[in-house]
Amino acid sequence: MIAGKAYMEHHNQVAGIVCHVCSETLKDPVTLICNHSFCLNCLQQFWEQAKNTNCPICKRKSSKGDPRVNFKKLTVVCRKHEEEPKLFCVDEQRAVCSVCDFPHQQSHKVVPVKEAVSVLKKHLKSYLKSLAEFNKLQQFLKEEEESRLAALREEEEQKGRTISREMRMIEEQISSLSDSISAVEEELQKHTKLNSQISQTLLHSLFLLPPLPYH
Repeated sequence: MIAGKAYMEHHNQVAGIVCHVCSETLKDPVTLICNHSFCLNCLQQFWEQAKNTNCPICKRKSSKGDPRVNFKKLTVVCRKHEEEPKLFCVDEQRAVCSVCDFPHQQSHKVVPVKEAVSVLKKHLKSYLKSLAEFNKLQQFLKEEEESRLAALREEEEQKGRTISREMRMIEEQISSLSDSISAVEEELQKHTKLNSQISQTLLHSLFLLPPLPYH
Protein backbone atom coordinates (compact mmCIF):
# COMPACT_ATOMS: atom_id res chain seq x y z
CA MET A 1 0.00 0.00 0.00
CA ILE A 2 2.87 2.32 0.92
CA ALA A 3 4.70 1.42 -2.29
CA GLY A 4 1.51 2.11 -4.25
CA LYS A 5 1.11 5.49 -2.58
CA ALA A 6 4.75 6.38 -3.28
CA TYR A 7 4.29 5.39 -6.90
CA MET A 8 1.12 7.48 -7.16
CA GLU A 9 2.88 10.53 -5.69
CA HIS A 10 5.78 10.05 -8.09
CA HIS A 11 3.34 9.65 -10.96
CA ASN A 12 1.54 12.85 -9.98
CA GLN A 13 4.81 14.81 -9.96
CA VAL A 14 5.84 13.39 -13.31
CA ALA A 15 2.42 14.14 -14.75
CA GLY A 16 2.83 17.72 -13.58
CA ILE A 17 -0.28 17.99 -11.42
CA VAL A 18 1.60 18.74 -8.19
CA CYS A 19 2.68 22.26 -7.26
CA HIS A 20 6.45 22.49 -6.84
CA VAL A 21 6.02 25.00 -4.00
CA CYS A 22 3.42 23.38 -1.71
CA SER A 23 3.77 19.79 -3.06
CA GLU A 24 -0.02 19.53 -3.26
CA THR A 25 -2.37 19.07 -6.20
CA LEU A 26 -2.36 22.22 -8.33
CA LYS A 27 -4.99 24.81 -7.38
CA ASP A 28 -5.63 27.63 -9.85
CA PRO A 29 -2.71 26.29 -11.91
CA VAL A 30 -0.52 28.71 -13.82
CA THR A 31 2.56 28.00 -15.94
CA LEU A 32 5.62 30.20 -16.41
CA ILE A 33 7.55 30.63 -19.64
CA CYS A 34 9.95 27.90 -18.49
CA ASN A 35 6.94 25.49 -18.44
CA HIS A 36 7.04 24.98 -14.66
CA SER A 37 3.57 25.00 -13.10
CA PHE A 38 2.41 26.21 -9.69
CA CYS A 39 -0.68 27.11 -7.73
CA LEU A 40 -1.41 30.78 -8.44
CA ASN A 41 -1.53 31.61 -4.71
CA CYS A 42 1.72 29.71 -4.01
CA LEU A 43 3.49 31.55 -6.82
CA GLN A 44 2.19 34.94 -5.65
CA GLN A 45 3.39 34.31 -2.09
CA PHE A 46 6.75 33.02 -3.31
CA TRP A 47 7.30 36.12 -5.46
CA GLU A 48 6.28 38.44 -2.62
CA GLN A 49 8.79 36.80 -0.27
CA ALA A 50 11.57 36.60 -2.88
CA LYS A 51 10.88 40.19 -4.06
CA ASN A 52 11.35 39.12 -7.68
CA THR A 53 9.49 37.22 -10.41
CA ASN A 54 11.94 34.38 -10.91
CA CYS A 55 10.81 30.76 -11.28
CA PRO A 56 10.98 28.97 -7.88
CA ILE A 57 12.62 25.96 -9.59
CA CYS A 58 14.98 27.11 -12.34
CA LYS A 59 15.24 30.78 -11.19
CA ARG A 60 14.51 31.98 -14.72
CA LYS A 61 13.08 35.52 -14.78
CA SER A 62 9.49 35.64 -15.96
CA SER A 63 8.28 37.98 -18.67
CA LYS A 64 5.43 40.47 -18.26
CA GLY A 65 3.02 37.93 -19.77
CA ASP A 66 3.68 35.38 -17.04
CA PRO A 67 2.10 33.60 -15.33
CA ARG A 68 -0.45 32.23 -17.81
CA VAL A 69 -3.43 30.02 -16.99
CA ASN A 70 -2.62 26.38 -17.65
CA PHE A 71 -5.82 25.01 -19.13
CA LYS A 72 -4.28 21.57 -19.60
CA LYS A 73 -3.59 21.31 -15.87
CA LEU A 74 -7.19 22.22 -15.14
CA THR A 75 -8.42 19.35 -17.27
CA VAL A 76 -5.93 16.76 -16.03
CA VAL A 77 -7.24 13.20 -15.64
CA CYS A 78 -8.51 12.39 -12.15
CA ARG A 79 -5.79 10.50 -10.30
CA LYS A 80 -8.36 8.41 -8.41
CA HIS A 81 -10.82 7.41 -11.09
CA GLU A 82 -8.91 7.94 -14.38
CA GLU A 83 -11.66 10.23 -15.61
CA GLU A 84 -11.38 13.74 -17.03
CA PRO A 85 -12.65 16.30 -14.49
CA LYS A 86 -15.54 18.34 -15.75
CA LEU A 87 -16.34 20.01 -12.44
CA PHE A 88 -14.48 22.22 -10.03
CA CYS A 89 -14.81 22.11 -6.22
CA VAL A 90 -14.83 25.71 -5.00
CA ASP A 91 -14.26 24.73 -1.35
CA GLU A 92 -11.18 22.60 -2.07
CA GLN A 93 -10.08 24.64 -5.09
CA ARG A 94 -9.49 21.60 -7.30
CA ALA A 95 -11.03 19.90 -10.31
CA VAL A 96 -13.09 16.76 -9.69
CA CYS A 97 -14.58 14.12 -11.95
CA SER A 98 -18.20 12.97 -11.88
CA VAL A 99 -17.35 10.16 -9.43
CA CYS A 100 -15.56 12.54 -7.05
CA ASP A 101 -18.43 14.98 -7.42
CA PHE A 102 -20.99 12.70 -5.75
CA PRO A 103 -19.82 13.31 -2.15
CA HIS A 104 -18.96 16.92 -2.99
CA GLN A 105 -22.56 17.64 -3.96
CA GLN A 106 -23.64 16.91 -0.39
CA SER A 107 -21.57 19.62 1.33
CA HIS A 108 -19.27 21.41 -1.15
CA LYS A 109 -19.96 23.97 -3.82
CA VAL A 110 -19.20 22.51 -7.26
CA VAL A 111 -19.23 24.41 -10.57
CA PRO A 112 -18.37 23.45 -14.17
CA VAL A 113 -14.68 23.61 -15.04
CA LYS A 114 -15.38 26.15 -17.78
CA GLU A 115 -16.99 28.46 -15.25
CA ALA A 116 -14.06 27.98 -12.88
CA VAL A 117 -11.63 28.76 -15.70
CA SER A 118 -13.57 31.93 -16.52
CA VAL A 119 -13.42 33.07 -12.88
CA LEU A 120 -9.75 32.15 -12.68
CA LYS A 121 -8.99 34.18 -15.79
CA LYS A 122 -10.68 37.20 -14.20
CA HIS A 123 -8.69 36.73 -10.99
CA LEU A 124 -5.49 36.29 -12.95
CA LYS A 125 -6.21 39.39 -15.03
CA SER A 126 -6.80 41.37 -11.85
CA TYR A 127 -3.59 39.98 -10.35
CA LEU A 128 -1.57 40.82 -13.45
CA LYS A 129 -3.01 44.34 -13.39
CA SER A 130 -2.01 44.70 -9.74
CA LEU A 131 1.42 43.29 -10.54
CA ALA A 132 1.82 45.76 -13.42
CA GLU A 133 0.79 48.63 -11.13
CA PHE A 134 3.22 47.39 -8.48
CA ASN A 135 6.03 47.19 -11.03
CA LYS A 136 5.12 50.67 -12.25
CA LEU A 137 5.20 51.99 -8.68
CA GLN A 138 8.49 50.21 -8.04
CA GLN A 139 9.96 51.76 -11.20
CA PHE A 140 8.69 55.20 -10.14
CA LEU A 141 10.24 54.82 -6.68
CA LYS A 142 13.49 53.65 -8.24
CA GLU A 143 13.59 56.64 -10.59
CA GLU A 144 12.68 58.97 -7.71
CA GLU A 145 15.49 57.50 -5.61
CA GLU A 146 17.98 57.87 -8.45
CA SER A 147 16.82 61.46 -9.02
CA ARG A 148 17.25 62.35 -5.35
CA LEU A 149 20.64 60.66 -5.19
CA ALA A 150 21.72 62.56 -8.31
CA ALA A 151 20.53 65.82 -6.73
CA LEU A 152 22.44 65.03 -3.52
CA ARG A 153 25.57 64.20 -5.51
CA GLU A 154 25.25 67.46 -7.45
CA GLU A 155 24.77 69.38 -4.19
CA GLU A 156 27.85 67.73 -2.66
CA GLU A 157 29.89 68.45 -5.78
CA GLN A 158 28.71 72.08 -5.73
CA LYS A 159 29.71 72.39 -2.07
CA GLY A 160 33.06 70.81 -2.89
CA ARG A 161 33.64 73.29 -5.72
CA THR A 162 32.68 76.21 -3.44
CA ILE A 163 35.05 75.03 -0.70
CA SER A 164 37.86 74.55 -3.23
CA ARG A 165 37.29 78.04 -4.62
CA GLU A 166 37.31 79.60 -1.14
CA MET A 167 40.43 77.64 -0.21
CA ARG A 168 42.20 78.97 -3.31
CA MET A 169 41.16 82.52 -2.40
CA ILE A 170 42.48 82.06 1.15
CA GLU A 171 45.74 80.62 -0.17
CA GLU A 172 46.10 83.58 -2.55
CA GLN A 173 45.45 86.02 0.31
CA ILE A 174 48.00 84.23 2.51
CA SER A 175 50.52 84.31 -0.34
CA SER A 176 49.88 88.03 -0.92
CA LEU A 177 50.20 88.74 2.79
CA SER A 178 53.44 86.78 2.93
CA ASP A 179 54.79 88.83 0.03
CA SER A 180 53.81 92.06 1.84
CA ILE A 181 55.49 90.91 5.05
CA SER A 182 58.62 89.97 3.11
CA ALA A 183 58.65 93.40 1.45
CA VAL A 184 58.26 95.16 4.82
CA GLU A 185 61.04 93.05 6.34
CA GLU A 186 63.27 93.87 3.40
CA GLU A 187 62.58 97.60 3.84
CA LEU A 188 63.27 97.33 7.56
CA GLN A 189 66.56 95.62 6.85
CA LYS A 190 67.48 98.41 4.43
CA HIS A 191 66.59 101.10 6.99
CA THR A 192 68.47 99.25 9.71
CA LYS A 193 71.54 98.98 7.50
CA LEU A 194 71.26 102.67 6.55
CA ASN A 195 70.91 103.70 10.19
CA SER A 196 73.96 101.63 11.04
CA GLN A 197 75.95 103.27 8.28
CA ILE A 198 74.84 106.74 9.43
CA SER A 199 75.81 105.94 13.01
CA GLN A 200 79.24 104.72 11.95
CA THR A 201 79.74 107.83 9.81
CA LEU A 202 78.79 110.11 12.70
CA LEU A 203 81.16 108.32 15.05
CA HIS A 204 83.95 108.53 12.53
CA SER A 205 83.26 112.26 12.04
CA LEU A 206 83.45 112.83 15.76
CA PHE A 207 86.91 111.32 15.87
CA LEU A 208 88.05 113.60 13.07
CA LEU A 209 86.92 116.79 14.79
CA PRO A 210 89.70 118.85 16.55
CA PRO A 211 89.63 118.65 20.28
CA LEU A 212 87.72 121.33 22.07
CA PRO A 213 89.85 123.98 23.84
CA TYR A 214 89.83 123.89 27.60
CA HIS A 215 89.80 127.14 29.54
